[in-house]
Amino acid sequence: PTGGRKRGEPIGKPLERIRRTVSSACFGKAGKAKGREAKKQRGDQAAAAFNDDTADLGVTCTMLDHLGHPVPETTTNSEAWQTGYTLELKYTTGREENSEVVSKKLKIETNLPGCSELALPRRIIAGQILTSPAWTLEFCSSGDCKWSWFAEEEGGGWTTIGEGSPQLAIDEKFVGRRVKVRCEPACGERAGEPREAVSQAPVMNSPPLRFMRARHDAMGARPAGSSLRVMSYNILADVYSKTSYAKDVLYPDISKEHLDTDYRQQLSLFEVSGFGCDILCMQEVDSILYDKFWSPRLGSGGYEGFFSPKTSKVEGCALFWNQEKLGARCTESVHLRDLFADEGWLEKHLGAEAASTLARDQNLWGILRKISTAAQYALLEVQQGEGRRVLVANTHLYFHPGASHIRSLSVAAILAHAADLLSRHGLTEEDCPVLVCGDLNSEPDTGAIELLARSSVSAEHYEWRDCSRFSWKARDEESGFEQDEDLRYALDGAAGGGSEERYPCFDLRSPFGPLASSDGLRSAFTNYVKGYIGALDYIFYPPGKMGLEKLAPLPAERDLCSEDGLDSEGNVVAQGYLPSQSFPSDHVSIVADLSFLPGTAVEPPSLTWPPPGDRPVMPLPA
Repeated sequence: PTGGRKRGEPIGKPLERIRRTVSSACFGKAGKAKGREAKKQRGDQAAAAFNDDTADLGVTCTMLDHLGHPVPETTTNSEAWQTGYTLELKYTTGREENSEVVSKKLKIETNLPGCSELALPRRIIAGQILTSPAWTLEFCSSGDCKWSWFAEEEGGGWTTIGEGSPQLAIDEKFVGRRVKVRCEPACGERAGEPREAVSQAPVMNSPPLRFMRARHDAMGARPAGSSLRVMSYNILADVYSKTSYAKDVLYPDISKEHLDTDYRQQLSLFEVSGFGCDILCMQEVDSILYDKFWSPRLGSGGYEGFFSPKTSKVEGCALFWNQEKLGARCTESVHLRDLFADEGWLEKHLGAEAASTLARDQNLWGILRKISTAAQYALLEVQQGEGRRVLVANTHLYFHPGASHIRSLSVAAILAHAADLLSRHGLTEEDCPVLVCGDLNSEPDTGAIELLARSSVSAEHYEWRDCSRFSWKARDEESGFEQDEDLRYALDGAAGGGSEERYPCFDLRSPFGPLASSDGLRSAFTNYVKGYIGALDYIFYPPGKMGLEKLAPLPAERDLCSEDGLDSEGNVVAQGYLPSQSFPSDHVSIVADLSFLPGTAVEPPSLTWPPPGDRPVMPLPA
């Protein structure tokens, strides 16, 4: 509304700029010369003298208030530019003998609804996948705007294929054609300039989505009442999928178009939206895509949430909740390295012995003060739940295969911070169940999972040996890339087997009771790539406070195969991997329906520690 000028500047300056622009348009070079001469003659005189040079430019430009009175040109921009005010322009056209005085009045409107950015995905997928543009709106919401969709006709024109929504499932009959979306920004009766975007490439065929749809169908509608549907999903950050290590080692079989960010985002949104969850815990969310894709898409679907980047700021965790059912009493984000760097916090929350042990081992303590792990917390209240509350923790633990001890200590810190958060709000685990969700990068038989499921890890745990075998390699700590060469993992050949090796060890205790995993620690895998297969993703809940109603089925190996990978009898002849044409991430989402239990109900012991003996353990790929 101030034409990019400073708010405290007098309006005489922008009005003079308008005069010069109009003069130049009307009189060409002569108008520009008049403007330069007028400016030269004026020099640095006060703004009140601006009108004295109006005649020199052949143009008058005056701001009128609501009553039609001129606004003094000493008035500041912030005070003068108001909706309902008017700019009055007067200028002469034609030669002197045929000159004509033109007078125009331009209505001023501030904060007019606008769409400054509108772009369709590079890959447009037909079928059930909803296509949605990226947009940037000012002074309006997507629900206020008028949306129209068009498909290109063979003759070059456009035919309307949808209206009323910023999202559209493109009919498969439009495969091979380009599409266009039009946004007409509005807010009440006020409307801004329309904006259009045309797809770069033609619409592509829908991928096979039979297993994804089967999972949606198995869970059915969102649970009613105070029961909660919870999802944990590592969606595979774009920054990792583009590395040469990812393309050549982890995902060599997937085509470039199916590894494309726009393609995977749309499938991920279809996966997430189809479950209709109440709580969404997402990991590996690109910082840019959170703002441009996930927050606006889920926000338009009734979700509220927040983003917690790792210290690298490239990607992080995102936590959303359904506003119709849940309200947030508080949200917090924490970087674990900040907790480990605070000696007072360590002594208070992990104990004096643990703090002392870390202080004596500078290698281990140094690593813990460098890890980029973020944890986010949301204290949520059920809107119609008679005071029901739940504290949700979402995280993505450090990945390295030699860092199990780092993950155990990280879980201890995350649980300790959760207990502290409850205490600061006058709550305990008796008042508020705690859910721990995320990609924990830990198999069910590791110390991190034992601390959650058993509520303790002893100082004799075998993983503490890694404390002396694992060291940090100098690197750019802000690069944000999870690659094996970032760290040095040195195994001492003499370790074990009667060695007198000394290493720090910790007797860790959870501030909460044993937590149950929604899958009963039975999952064969949630991550399936060339080079690694394992169960890494979890939803943990307190079995005495909440009960498991339903768990979305996880895929078997055959479900990952393309149609060409199965013979006529359904046997695997060519194993599929994640991600793929039908699976947008290298992880599978975990989705569970949880209900609040009355009294002190106890979950069946099979859902607590240790992992079931008959749990299928996947061999590493050849």
